[in-house]
Amino acid sequence: MHPLLSAVALLVLGATMAWAQDPVQVAPANFRVEFENDRARVLRFNVGRGEKIPMHEHPPYVTVYLTDARARITLPGGKTRRVGRKAGETAWNETQTHSSEIFSDKPQQLVLVELKGKPAAGKPAPLALDPVKIAGQHYKVEFENSQVRVLRSYVDSYAAISMHEHPHRVIVSLRDGHLKSILPDGNTVEIRRQAGEVAWRPATKHATENLSQDPYEEIAIEFKGQPESAL
Repeated sequence: MHPLLSAVALLVLGATMAWAQDPVQVAPANFRVEFENDRARVLRFNVGRGEKIPMHEHPPYVTVYLTDARARITLPGGKTRRVGRKAGETAWNETQTHSSEIFSDKPQQLVLVELKGKPAAGKPAPLALDPVKIAGQHYKVEFENSQVRVLRSYVDSYAAISMHEHPHRVIVSLRDGHLKSILPDGNTVEIRRQAGEVAWRPATKHATENLSQDPYEEIAIEFKGQPESAL
């Protein structure tokens, strides 16, 4: 290859590698790691009006919007798109590299659940006590693909949900909550949650009661099977 072409190729490669950067390293003031394990890395994204986030990269991820959000997304080739979301909404995102510019009138906050590994081979066995089938008035499927199922749970004041089960999951609380979890052996655990709180929960079988006079709402990102390999 001609030396000049080689130099150009190296510059292009260097630029591409610079774009493909961890958002926590690119914008540490905006991205914070909530927790990380072999299935996911969970980030909290805080940003103010007019802020610009440099080019960075995400693996496939689920976004939970804790506030209204408005931004312009720019891809490496220069193509742009505008994003507008309401607090409480969720979205699925494939692997992508982008920068962003914020247009919200107020600070915005998002939770990003980045997935690790490739989708599990084959279709996982259905849950024997699927909460969507057992308590459809409380659980709604936001979306589902080969890697995750995202549920919205809304539990009325003092409501009870009979025994059901979940696979490993990330929970994002949208409202404050005071709950009681009843395990199959009869033991109980009281749980208090704050709006915006994020938690990892291993596979669980339980019944649930809302101990509060206020409704409780959360988003659950359920993981399917075991990933073929870690990223």
